[in-house]
Amino acid sequence: MNIFRDSYEYYPGDIPNAYDYFDGSGGNTVCGADGSGDSDCNGDGNNIIDGYPTGEVIKAWQHLSLADLIKGSYVGDDGSTKVGINVPKAILNSGYMAEAGYIFEERTNGDSTIKWGSISGATFSNAVVSPVNAKKIDRKMDDGVASSGKVLSSRGANLANFCQPYDLSKTNPLCIMLFILE
Repeated sequence: MNIFRDSYEYYPGDIPNAYDYFDGSGGNTVCGADGSGDSDCNGDGNNIIDGYPTGEVIKAWQHLSLADLIKGSYVGDDGSTKVGINVPKAILNSGYMAEAGYIFEERTNGDSTIKWGSISGATFSNAVVSPVNAKKIDRKMDDGVASSGKVLSSRGANLANFCQPYDLSKTNPLCIMLFILE
């Protein structure tokens, strides 16, 4: 994230002139290649990776890919969230979670985050990780507390809350995770 911000002076997805950088002239895939031009490529430049109405949470993956900072090619905001098409697919041990992926998300306090979940309708609200593994990730990257720090966990949609605090007796996927960006 810092490499991108140092290079372009904005967060991915938020660049107000992204089309100027990713116009295809350097051999890159064109941002806005579907004929929409810069409207489907540019962000609003407010230093937040916004969701509605800008679609920056989806455009961010396209910008990171076009900047050659992540593997894969993502089409940007086309009005929906499609794992493997405009957001990266999560790599999981279990094959039953085919629609698990990562999405940028804006929190109510203005923090930009990466959310790890599984798609449910239009949101990534289904659980993908057990409380045991969520705590291991949280402890390795942060403070090990589900409700504080830069790594957060919460329950998946329609599940009892085994994720705040982490219930270490549960080993099945019950949590989603948020990673706050700096």
